[in-house]
Amino acid sequence: MGRKFLADAMLGRLAKWLRVMGYDTHYQTSYRPGHITSLVKEGRLLLTRNSRWRRRSKGAVFIRPDHVKEQLRQLRREGWIQADRKSWFTRCVLCNEPLLDAPLESVRENVPEHVFFNTPSGIRFCPSCNRFFWPGSHRQNMLAQLEAWGF
Repeated sequence: MGRKFLADAMLGRLAKWLRVMGYDTHYQTSYRPGHITSLVKEGRLLLTRNSRWRRRSKGAVFIRPDHVKEQLRQLRREGWIQADRKSWFTRCVLCNEPLLDAPLESVRENVPEHVFFNTPSGIRFCPSCNRFFWPGSHRQNMLAQLEAWGF
């Protein structure tokens, strides 16, 4: 997924779901002066609900809907994202880093025992925050939610 996004402070839920879908999405709850501008200069597409930022940042995408389902649909309708299921669950939803296959020796002590014995090859980890992810019920719920939203 080549496109890189920058979500303003009002779009935390959208940032999370874009990460679930595999999109590199920078998000913070607040930005210091000049930080958004520098991230846009690095090639990130600004997603904003702030009309002032929309006017100030050339090429910013103004997110009109309030609900994340409609926000994702807007981005798809406008051609900014697509539903590429191969990319889903490849990024950390918390810190945005690409997930790596978890080394088996580190898995046993960091995941529940039933996960280790039932899905050892499906366990991934984030090299930045050291969290482990696996295809459990939370992931199934997220998949069901994306499907319900039409993705």
